[in-house]
Amino acid sequence: MTGLLFRSLVLTGIGVAAGLGYAAAFSDLPWVPSQKQLDKEVKARERQEISDERPDIRDLAAITLERFQELIARGAIVVDARGSEQFEEAHLDAPTIINVSPDEEFVNIERLGPEQVDGPQGPRPIVIYCNSEDCNLSEAVYVELEAFYGYGTPQDDEPAAGAPLYIYLPGWDGITRAGLATVGGEGRWTESWELADLPPGDSEIEPPSSPAPAPGDG
Repeated sequence: MTGLLFRSLVLTGIGVAAGLGYAAAFSDLPWVPSQKQLDKEVKARERQEISDERPDIRDLAAITLERFQELIARGAIVVDARGSEQFEEAHLDAPTIINVSPDEEFVNIERLGPEQVDGPQGPRPIVIYCNSEDCNLSEAVYVELEAFYGYGTPQDDEPAAGAPLYIYLPGWDGITRAGLATVGGEGRWTESWELADLPPGDSEIEPPSSPAPAPGDG
């Protein structure tokens, strides 16, 4: 028994010594980031370039909390631009909300095509939010929708060419500070909601009670 214990201690000592020797031999080698980390940094640079090239987006598309709530009550499609893990953990409890993250190849953006957002009186507005005012994920989604579908923000009482786009800049921070209802899990999609087609004058509106889950949302 004593011999077995001795051999175990010797082997343990050899293992520790080998590990220390390996660490000493390779301690001067530079740290190499993973491909996932490199991809994340590339996407972050791309988003920053969009912000730098299109500073007008924030001026054109930013809306107040009151306008944010009003648009949702009228049937706006809410787009959460954060990552899918954050979205599934908690997001705004809206009748129609999906997750479209620039960091995840804009998955679900096809759900915002003209056929999906058009109503009898015109396209439903789309409101985008991300983490906070320092976050530029919303702007990346805005540019993507602008490029692919020709959407934009109405200016000087002129209608947008396609679905009107807006950004709630305070994002998730603003939503939680304002005490708006939140929920976890997948997104939801109200396929047909007549309130989405009301003119801007009507205000006393109640959302539908049981929106359906958004298929394929993740």
